[in-house]
Amino acid sequence: MPKLIWIPESVVEAMLKDASRWHDLETGGTFMGYWSDANVAVITKMIYGGSEAIRTRSSFSPDREWEQSEIDRHYRASGRVDTYIGDWHTHPNAQSGEPSWTDRRCLKTIIRSPEARAPRPVMILLCGGPENWLPHAWVGQLKRRAFLFEGVETTAATISTYKT
Repeated sequence: MPKLIWIPESVVEAMLKDASRWHDLETGGTFMGYWSDANVAVITKMIYGGSEAIRTRSSFSPDREWEQSEIDRHYRASGRVDTYIGDWHTHPNAQSGEPSWTDRRCLKTIIRSPEARAPRPVMILLCGGPENWLPHAWVGQLKRRAFLFEGVETTAATISTYKT
């Protein structure tokens, strides 16, 4: 069954604004939310990358300490309903919305990290530039490939917006 990701219009607007602000460099952030069933994720909040985030032409690394404190704060404020559900970042001037090798490795790290508690993380890539950012949504999960090896399977997801 296809995957669906619900995201507030205000979060999409904030992502586009941040993407355009850093248009020549990769930027991104974290999502909070929940899975309403096996195929439907609901994003409720976006957390920016933080003031100490590292942005380059080909990579983005958030301010992890600040990001974790914001995740913890939102988790408590939501009554422990909203949890870390995934990430987003930009691929400036990219033509393809496919996750890169680095993106897949990141998904695998998230899935294998017990503290993330995200066996199916959402990843949204904004590709293009200030006048034409195009969102591409993916859901990752581990998949046995060969005798001893695990790979990451990425499944495309549809994005739908809602008003808050």
